[in-house]
Amino acid sequence: MPRGGLADWQARRACERLEADLGGKLSLQQIAAEFGLSASHFSRAFRKSIGLPPHQWLLRQRVAAAKQLMTMGELPLSEIAISSGFANQSHFTRVFSAVVGVSPGAWRREAQGAPDGAT
Repeated sequence: MPRGGLADWQARRACERLEADLGGKLSLQQIAAEFGLSASHFSRAFRKSIGLPPHQWLLRQRVAAAKQLMTMGELPLSEIAISSGFANQSHFTRVFSAVVGVSPGAWRREAQGAPDGAT
């Protein structure tokens, strides 16, 4: 455990709790209370242990979930956005583009589509 960070079991449990709640219904206060910590202390310790603040980590998990859904079929991006825990398609597109570097539509076409170098 990094100095000032969470114990390994706490980091694992915190990630499990956040991942199980991609919609973000749990508050940081609720998760922190499970470890007997304040929300601010938990947030600092999480960042020190995981490398990202809890909200940024959660956004990346949502992007990963969305990528999985996009490779599984032709669900509309608006449905994928909601299923992955984003507020709406606009929020999804903004976060996905910032994290991945391309829009969800472009990523899906590339993931489903033409082999590299195809014209």
